[in-house]
Amino acid sequence: MALTNSGFDGTVTELAWANMSALTDVDAVESSAAWALTQGTGRQVSTAAQSGYAFAKGVLSEGIEPILTSLATPVNGQWFLMARHLDWSVSPANAVTIVAIAHSTTTTTVPTAPPSTYPTLDNSPGVVYDQKLGWAWVRSTDTTVTLFDLRILPPSATDLQAYKWVDSAQRNAQTGMRNGDTGYQSDNKTTFRYDSATWYVWERGRTAYTPTLAEMSLGSGAIEAYYSISSGFIITLEIAITWGANTSMSGPDFRIGAPGALTSTNVSFAAPLASHVVFRDVSANASWHGAADAYANMLRPRVFTLSGSGVTDNGPTGQPMMSFATGDFIAVSAVAHLAGPLTA
Repeated sequence: MALTNSGFDGTVTELAWANMSALTDVDAVESSAAWALTQGTGRQVSTAAQSGYAFAKGVLSEGIEPILTSLATPVNGQWFLMARHLDWSVSPANAVTIVAIAHSTTTTTVPTAPPSTYPTLDNSPGVVYDQKLGWAWVRSTDTTVTLFDLRILPPSATDLQAYKWVDSAQRNAQTGMRNGDTGYQSDNKTTFRYDSATWYVWERGRTAYTPTLAEMSLGSGAIEAYYSISSGFIITLEIAITWGANTSMSGPDFRIGAPGALTSTNVSFAAPLASHVVFRDVSANASWHGAADAYANMLRPRVFTLSGSGVTDNGPTGQPMMSFATGDFIAVSAVAHLAGPLTA
């Protein structure tokens, strides 16, 4: 088996190094400032080679001052692709230059988008190669220069970040975020996503809360209530109310509120995605099932009954199904939409 290998002592030529790099690297610049294009004097493009490194196919470059490149005056308008040109064939020192590669011609109207195709570029690592920096457009009628960026940041500068905090104080002190970053806050079991200068709740684990009750006095009864949030806009509620000796309902529109400020601001119960209600008579070992609808933007448990005119639903006090006594309970589960993403 005959193999040609590179990478061992004494085997790495510049051609081999360029080809190895071509298989593993990306054409990149160190930062958003490095090798950025701006207009120079007249129909010139200034490349900020002094602001950081550019890297492609194993060749790293940094300058001590901006590099100015003059563009030819077109008949009307014309595109040029600005590139860092690598030439391994120049002896003895090799060469890196900034080139303006002529492309399509246009009218003199200033374009709002770059071309969808590229001119012919050198693409032979270890021989000649063009690293794309950006588009430049000029016209004959004046010295207008229109630029579009083609530079790429290295993966370490573009990968989304994941943060972890113990509380909101740490989250609020976080810096260096980019849109799409995520973070987990351990004190409230919440995953946040960052967008447009704001952290938004994306996932929140099962969290206890104390709901507001309407047309009901809990008295010596007990209540357990939990909520969770998923995908930023879905809230799930789980509530169980157990009767005590003096628990009472005062009307047919008994209802249950959402967590805290969400009751009237972010949660819409106008059309719950899904709901289920169980009314349990413990002494009779019997259950009645229903659903929850919305009333005053709170969950209103209802029970279904059959009659000659069809299926009707009423509040639990509007049905002779059971007389609530100590130990009986109502269990409610519901899924609803958030009106908008939460920030806390």
